[in-house]
Amino acid sequence: VEKGIVYVITEHTTTGITVNESLPCVEKDLMDQVYSATGVYDNIPNIYDTFIEEMLKHYSIDGNLVEVAAGFYPGLSEKISLRQKSGTIIIYEPKIIVESNEKFKIIKESITESTIVNNVDLIYALRPHAATETIIKMANKNDVDMFIGLCGCIPFLNYDDFDDLSYGISDWYHDLEELVKKTLPSNRNYEMYKIPNLKRPIIRTYRR
Repeated sequence: VEKGIVYVITEHTTTGITVNESLPCVEKDLMDQVYSATGVYDNIPNIYDTFIEEMLKHYSIDGNLVEVAAGFYPGLSEKISLRQKSGTIIIYEPKIIVESNEKFKIIKESITESTIVNNVDLIYALRPHAATETIIKMANKNDVDMFIGLCGCIPFLNYDDFDDLSYGISDWYHDLEELVKKTLPSNRNYEMYKIPNLKRPIIRTYRR
């Protein structure tokens, strides 16, 4: 419906409705969270396990971790917490529907470039969409390892003041890589690459 009104009714007291922008990567992310929350992803291959296996090739999860832009349900951090032998997990997400528990601490706020994280070993995010650039700036400013699985949607293409119709997803990935280079501390390296089981690139930073 491009113009008009849509009435959506849920007829049971224990159901709910969520409304998000209609972008393929956002829709996929929502369904991944639903499948994780309902146990569908407990015993079948899924994007969270693929992301974690790749992360474990480069970093230890037995430390103090921060996830950004987890979405409504922290399926990724939940799976990481089951493998973590020591350390902590802090999640920054204003829309999250769960509360802090023994597995992780929830901060219902969006990060900014000025967000200070102390004693953190790794900042990670999977398909953080509009938060991607802020995560890059914040992680590099704090001089912390970063591991991001990029999404396949360009977050600002719906903005009224953006009229470059030739701008595509490869252009956005290029701009993100340039942002990493520009903000990267002198004692760090970065890598941007793809793996077979994830459709979109990964950006990671690490100490030299």
